[in-house]
Order: sequence, then C-alpha cells, then structure tokens
Amino acid sequence: FTGTKKQLEKHLDSDCLEQKTKCPFEGCNKHMKRRLLAEHKKTCEYRLVPCDHCKESVRFNSKSMHLNTCPKFPVSYPNGCGKKTPQRRR
Repeated sequence: FTGTKKQLEKHLDSDCLEQKTKCPFEGCNKHMKRRLLAEHKKTCEYRLVPCDHCKESVRFNSKSMHLNTCPKFPVSYPNGCGKKTPQRRR
C-alpha cells in the first residue's frame, strides 16, 4: 500500500478484502476476512428473513419460534374438519 495514513485507515476500514471484520448481524460474533463476508451473510443463522405469513423480518434461527406468535399463521379448527382460520388471534 502506498498512500497517506488517512488513506490507509480508510482502506482498512472499508475497502481491504483481507482485513478482518465482524458479521453485521446482531447476535453473530463471527469474524472473517472482508472477502468472505458476502458469502457468510447469505447463510448466517442471524440474518433477517421475511416470515412467509406476515412478512415481518425475523432472524433465520428463530423463524420457527416466531410462528408460535405470528398473527397470520394459519391455525386448524379444533373439530378436525380440515379448515384453517385465516389468522391467529393474539
């Protein structure tokens, strides 16, 4: 690298693919080289994904837990007729 100290700091903080960085998702404590971050973010268990029913953003690793309280998760009627309610009441 050739440049000023300020340019070096900027390079290390945002551009250098070999610089170690932390995953930006809350709860994930993994550190990796910046060049590996994009691939990690695609599979990180702490990434945010939309709920299939209410479209709320939930962590990938807690999506099944979210379904227990999702207001739009379909629930079967208790008499076994096969019908489902359009949404669960809170």
